Amino acid sequence: LRRFRNEAEAVALLDHPGIVPVYEVGEHRGQHYFGMKLVEGGSLVPLLGRYKADPKTAARLVAEAADAVAHAHMRG
Repeated sequence: LRRFRNEAEAVALLDHPGIVPVYEVGEHRGQHYFGMKLVEGGSLVPLLGRYKADPKTAARLVAEAADAVAHAHMRG
């Protein structure tokens, strides 16, 4: 439970376009939660075929994800 809260609070401090913002961390009637921005669009799974056929676009997507992960790592 402590790790859940610490992780959610750490993510709430991040500001990066590739990281979904956490707006609130709390507890309600014994249930612990964190509230995040709603991201529309669904899963990438149906799009995997497109990325297989377009390696440059796939590489850009991976680079964007890596940039977001690097941002988080640099901030602990």
